[in-house]
Amino acid sequence: MVNPNFKVSELIATGGMASIYRGIQLSLDRPIAIKRLHPHLTNNIDFVARFEKEAKSVARLRHENIVSIIDFGRDEEGYYLALEFVEGKNLKEILKSEKKVPAEIGLIIAEQVAQGLRFAHSAGLIHRDIKPANIMLSNSGGVKITDFGIAKFTGDVTVTATGSMIGSPAYMSPEHVRGTDLDSRADLFSLGVVLYEILTGQKPFQGDNYQEVITKILTEQPKPIMQLAPELSLGWAEIIHKCLERDKFKRYQNCEDLLLDLKKQFDFYQIQLAPKLISEYLNNASLVASKLVENRIQRHLDWGLHYFNQGEGQQEPAKKEFREVLRWDPHNQTALKYVAQLEKKDKPGRIRFVKERLKGRKISPWFLVPAGFVAAVFLGYLFGDYFDRVLRRDFAPVVEVPEKLADTPSLTVQGEEESDLSSQVPQATPGSKPAITHNSPLTAKTNRSVQSVTEESKSTPSNVIVIYNQEKEKKRAGEAGLLNPEELRAGLQFGFLTVNAQPKATVEINGQVYGTVPPALTFKAEEGKYRVHLRQEGYQTQSRKIYVQKGETMTIEEILKEEQPSSSNSRPDEP
Repeated sequence: MVNPNFKVSELIATGGMASIYRGIQLSLDRPIAIKRLHPHLTNNIDFVARFEKEAKSVARLRHENIVSIIDFGRDEEGYYLALEFVEGKNLKEILKSEKKVPAEIGLIIAEQVAQGLRFAHSAGLIHRDIKPANIMLSNSGGVKITDFGIAKFTGDVTVTATGSMIGSPAYMSPEHVRGTDLDSRADLFSLGVVLYEILTGQKPFQGDNYQEVITKILTEQPKPIMQLAPELSLGWAEIIHKCLERDKFKRYQNCEDLLLDLKKQFDFYQIQLAPKLISEYLNNASLVASKLVENRIQRHLDWGLHYFNQGEGQQEPAKKEFREVLRWDPHNQTALKYVAQLEKKDKPGRIRFVKERLKGRKISPWFLVPAGFVAAVFLGYLFGDYFDRVLRRDFAPVVEVPEKLADTPSLTVQGEEESDLSSQVPQATPGSKPAITHNSPLTAKTNRSVQSVTEESKSTPSNVIVIYNQEKEKKRAGEAGLLNPEELRAGLQFGFLTVNAQPKATVEINGQVYGTVPPALTFKAEEGKYRVHLRQEGYQTQSRKIYVQKGETMTIEEILKEEQPSSSNSRPDEP
C-alpha cells in the first residue's frame, strides 16, 4: 500500500520513469492517480532531492488547466505522487482513433493549455515536456496539463532508461535540444508542435531516428500547415508557425500575446460554450466534426448571400464569404455559382472591348450610316414615350377636378369599381371641356397616388422588408370607413430597423414571423411602436419594445442566453 489513506486499484500506464495507477483517497472517497517512480531512480540522491523540490513547487499550482498534486511521499516501495484523477482521454489516445481534430477543437485546446502555461510561467516554472500524452481532455469539457512534477528545471540533463535527456525529442525546442538558454518560450514551441500534429495528423519534424528529428528541428522549417490542412483560416495557420519559429525572439514572447491572437480566431470561428463542445467531441468525435464543418459552410454561405443581395457595393465581401465556403467545401455548387457570377461582373464590358478594338484605327465614312441609324433607333426608344405623352396631353379631353376634391387623400380604385366610376364621367366632344360636379361618385383616382406608390416601391431595395404599424392602420381604416387599410398607405412616414442575433434566432414583430438571423434582416417600418421577439429553442426569448422614428435607423443586436445555464458550462479561464 502506498499510504494508509490511498488504495491502489489498477495500473493505468507505464513509462520510462514511472508507472501510473488508479486509486482511491479513502478519507474523501474520491478517485486519484498515483504515480510511482521506478525503483532504480531512487538511488540517485541528487535526482531525488530535485524531484522532491519540484513536487512541492507544483503543489502550489492551483489552476483549472493544471492537474493538481494531492500528496508526495515515500514508503517501503519508493517515492510516489498522488494526483488529481481526470476522467477522459489524452491527445495521444485521441490521435489513435481520430487522424486529426477539427479547427475549433484545436483552438479550444490551444487556448486552455496557454492559460495553464501562463499561470505556471508566472510562478517561475517551465514544463519542458508539452506533448499530446501530457494534455488531458476531461469528460466534463476541461483541458488539463499533466506531468509538471517531472520536467521542470532548466539545465536538467538527467538520463532516462532509454539513454536520452528528459523530454520528448520530437516536441523539443531548438534551445532545449542544445541545452542552452532554456526559458518559458520553449514551452510555446512545444505547444506549436502539438497543435501542428493534432490539426494535420503528422508531426512537423519527422525522421527515422531521434538524431534525424533533432537535426531537422535545428536546421529546417516545417512544411506550411495549410498545404496539409487547407481548411484552416490564415490567421490560425500564422499562429502555429509563429510558435514554431527556431529563433525564440521571433516566437510569441509570452502566453499573453498568444492568447490575444487566439481570441481573434475564437471570434472568427464563433466558438461558444467551449467546455460543452469538448465534452460532446469526446462522446462522439466524428459526429461533432461533421457538424462543425456544416456550421462553417452554412455561416459563410448565409453571409455571402446577404452581401450579394446588398448590390454592387458589397461584391468583394460576398466573394470573400463564398470563397470561405469553398475552402471548407471545394465542390459546393451554390458557392461556385455565385463566385462565377461575381467574377463575370468584374470582366470588362462590351463597350470597353469595342473601344479598345477601335483605338488607333481610322473610321470609314460609310461607318457613319449604320451608326446614325442605330443612334436614331436608340433615341426613338429613349424619348418616344415622352413625345407620346406630350401629344396625348395636348389633344386628350381635359377633366377639371374641383380644388376641394383634388386635395382629398389619394386612393387607388381597382377592378369593377374603376370601370363603373369612369362610365359616369360625361363624354367630351372635340373643343369642349366636360366638368365633374361636386356630387359625382368619383373619389380621387389621381396620378398623384399612382406616382407615390411607384416611387415608394422603387426606393425600397428588394432585400428590405416593408412593415406597417397595425394600430395606425386600423385607426385610419376606421376613420375613413373603409375595409381595406392598404388603400391609405400613400404618403406614410418610414424609418428603418435592422435586427440581428447570435446564435441563429427567429424574428417576430407584432406577432408576425419574418425569418431568421443571421444574416441580419432590414425592415422599412412605418413610424410607430413595435414589439420585437427573438426566439430560439433552448435559449431565453429576447423581447424589445421600440419606437421607429421617421428617417432614422434603429439597430437591434442580441446575444441569446441558454435557458437555465449550469455552472459547468461557464468557461473557467475567461480573462
